Amino acid sequence: MMYEPFEERLRLALEKAISDRPRPRISGRTVLSLSVAATLALGVVAAMVAGAFAHGAGPEGSPAATRSASPAGPGDLERSFDTKQPLFVDVPRATTLTEAEAASPNTVAIPASMPTSVSTSTPEVWFSPNTKELGLRYGDQVVILESAWADGQDPATEYAAEAKEWGGEAGQLGGKPAWIAPASQSSYPDINMVHVSVGRIDVTVYSKTSLQDAESIAASMGPSNE
Repeated sequence: MMYEPFEERLRLALEKAISDRPRPRISGRTVLSLSVAATLALGVVAAMVAGAFAHGAGPEGSPAATRSASPAGPGDLERSFDTKQPLFVDVPRATTLTEAEAASPNTVAIPASMPTSVSTSTPEVWFSPNTKELGLRYGDQVVILESAWADGQDPATEYAAEAKEWGGEAGQLGGKPAWIAPASQSSYPDINMVHVSVGRIDVTVYSKTSLQDAESIAASMGPSNE
């Protein structure tokens, strides 16, 4: 009889446990679901079972991904960089920026420019009519996800709380509230994450090129109609 490896059984148990819980909107974000956070937590839990924390960091050193109907597939942030896969599970194909702007009830934010290390400056544009989330994918190097803050939420306060819980640093980028979480503090050692608030929109930049690129992109984000 074939048995699943222990780590695989643990991953499935974690994802089932989280999927069975009520899923309130956390920090006004629904991009990259709680199942992604479960996968991040897996790195910590599996390391605990082995007797050591992955990358020498405990739970405080594993920044949470934003929450959602995950891009590309449950619990797999890596797949969001796969241009052969849809960015959102409920959207079969990309759209255009013009169509996304017309369909979205929220401000659409775009970067003023891309670092030269990013091979393309023309993104795939994804919009989910169900969750009202927007995604921009620049080849297999950068993914930008956007969703609206809930009424009453203060971006700076939210970022500070998440940085305290998950690690990284809360502050400002380009005069905007931000939360910076380097790849070294994640279960994904090649993906850097930077959150920045553009008005009432929470923007998350995932970069495989460098943390500096993610910060530069996040700092340059602004409304597409300006």
